[in-house]
Amino acid sequence: MSDTMRSPSQFPFPFVAVIGQTALKRALLLALIEPKLGGVLIEGPRGVAKSTLARGLSDFLPESGRFVELPLGASSDRLTGSLDIERALKHHDVGFQAGLFAKADQGILYSDEVNLLDDALVDLLLDVAASGINRVERDGLSHAHSARFLLIGTMNPEEGDLRPQLADRFGLGVQLSEQLAARDRIAAVRARSAFDSDPEHFIQRHQRQTDALRQKLETARKRLPSITIPEALEINIAERCVNAGVEGIRADLAWRRAALAHAALEQRDAVIQTDIDAVATLVLGHRTATNPATPPSNPPPSQTNGSGSSDGSSPAANRYGDSSSQSSLLGSATTIESPQQEGSQTAGERGSQLHFQELPRAFHYQRREYRRHLSDGQRQQAQLSDRHGAIDWASTLCHRDNLGQQTLHHLVRRPRQQRCDHQQLIILDLSASTLRGNAANAAAADVVRLARLARRQRQRFALLGFGAQGIGWIHQGRRAPNRPEARLATQQIGGATPLLEALHKGRQLLLKRQRQSSDARLTSWLFSDGRVTQLPEPHPWPGQLQVIDTEAGRVRLGRASAIAERLGGRYTHLSQHRETFSHESF
Repeated sequence: MSDTMRSPSQFPFPFVAVIGQTALKRALLLALIEPKLGGVLIEGPRGVAKSTLARGLSDFLPESGRFVELPLGASSDRLTGSLDIERALKHHDVGFQAGLFAKADQGILYSDEVNLLDDALVDLLLDVAASGINRVERDGLSHAHSARFLLIGTMNPEEGDLRPQLADRFGLGVQLSEQLAARDRIAAVRARSAFDSDPEHFIQRHQRQTDALRQKLETARKRLPSITIPEALEINIAERCVNAGVEGIRADLAWRRAALAHAALEQRDAVIQTDIDAVATLVLGHRTATNPATPPSNPPPSQTNGSGSSDGSSPAANRYGDSSSQSSLLGSATTIESPQQEGSQTAGERGSQLHFQELPRAFHYQRREYRRHLSDGQRQQAQLSDRHGAIDWASTLCHRDNLGQQTLHHLVRRPRQQRCDHQQLIILDLSASTLRGNAANAAAADVVRLARLARRQRQRFALLGFGAQGIGWIHQGRRAPNRPEARLATQQIGGATPLLEALHKGRQLLLKRQRQSSDARLTSWLFSDGRVTQLPEPHPWPGQLQVIDTEAGRVRLGRASAIAERLGGRYTHLSQHRETFSHESF
C-alpha cells in the first residue's frame, strides 16, 4: 500500500494473544484510554513482541482512527504532506497531498527504530507533537490541519540513544526485560505458528477476548472525565518527581493522567495509591535515564566493572583517590564571559525539497513526453535539475512557457540549501583522580569554549560525562546549550573511571550519525587523565579524535597518550591545549 497504513487484510497478530509483557500491555492500554499522554516509548532487544503489540492496537482504534507506520527512510514531505503533483501536472493548480501526519490524525503514528530517525524528522515530530497541528508552508502552498495522534516508538538501546527532547514527549516508557519461562516460550511459539498457518481462524478464536477488551476500554474512556484524585496524592506525585530529578512538569502531567487512566481501567471513581505506584516506572523510567544533569536522590554505587575495574577488583577511585570525595565542577563558572544570544534554526527555515526520484509514476511519464521536444542543451539542463536541484513548483507552474500547455516545457530549479552537518562530541572525565591540581575546572572551561564555538557555527553538539554519577549525557541535541557552564556546574566530581563504557557510548552516537548521513563530519574530544586499569582495544575512532590529557602532579603515568595511540587520535596535554586553543587545531 502506498501510504503504509495497515488494513484489516494484513491481519495484525491479536493483542490479546501475545504471551507476557504485562507492563507494555498496561502502558499501551493507558495511552488508548487517555490520548493526552502523547504516546509510548518501547525499549528492548529484538524478538520481544514490541512491534507485534503496537500493531495489535489497531483492533481498538475508533472508526476514524488509523494505524500508520513511519518508515525509517521517509522524507520530510512524506511526513508533513506536499504539493499534489498529479493535480499540478493535469490542471496547473496548487493543491495539498496529505502526508503521514494527516493520515494518523485521531489514530496512531508508529515508528520502528525511532532512535535512528533522521534529525529533520525528529524536529518535525517535536513541532507537531507540541501543537497538535501540522502546518505546511512551501512551494506556493499554505495548508494546516489537525494532527493529534498517539506516537508509539520502538528502539533497541544497543543501536543508539534517543534525543532527550523526543524521549520526553512520550508520556510513558517501557524498558522490556521480562524473560518468558520455558512453558510460556513454548506457548508463544505455538501461537505464532498457528497464526502463520491460518491468520483468519486464529483471529476468530480470540475474537471474544478482543471484543471484551474493546468494551472495557470504551467503558474506561467514558468513566475517565469523572474520576477524581485526592490532593495528598497530587503532592505525592510532585515530591517523587522532584526526588527523581526530572526537568519541567511533563512528568507530573503524565503521571497524573496515567494514574487517572489506570483508575478508569480498574473501574474506580477516584485515584488511590495503588494507581500512583502502578504507573511510576512507566512515567519516570525513560526520563531519569536521559537526565544525568541532576544527581539522583540515592547516588548509584561506584563502578565495580568496566574501565574503572575491568577485572572486578577495586575501582580506580580507590587507587587514585577516595570515591566518596566529591566536589562541584566549574565552581568559578560565573567568571567566564557570557555567550551571545543566538536564534535557533527551525525545521521550517531549513525547508525541504522534492526531487524527481521521489515523484509519482505519472510525473515520470509526463517528463518523458515533454523531453522529446527539448534540444540537446535543454535536455542536459533538465537532467542536471533532476540530480542537483529541487523544483520550485510555484515558479514552474507560472512560467510563461508552461501556461496553457498540457505538458511542462520548462522547470525552474531551486538551488539546494547547504546545511552544516558537523557532529561535535566531548567525553569528559569527572572521576576522583581529576580532583588533583584543579584539572577538572580547567578542562570544564575548555569544554565551555568548545560548546560556545559549536553553537555559533550551528554544529551538532553532545557532551558525555563519566565519573561519580556513572555515565550520562550532560547534553545531547542538535545545538550546543545556550549556557553550557550552567550544565557543567551541576556535575559532581568523584567516583571511579568507567572510561571504556564511556568510549563505547560515544562511539555508538558517532556510528548512528554515520548511518544517518554518510557525509557527516565527526569531531571528538576526550578530556581525561587516563588513569584506568585497562586501556581500550586498538580500534580506529570514527572521525577525528583529540585526547586532552588532564593528568597533573609530579608523578605522571602518561596513559592518556597510550589511549590516543590506540584509538588513532591526536594527543595534547591540557596545559599545552589551553595555550594553543583553537577550533581549527585539527
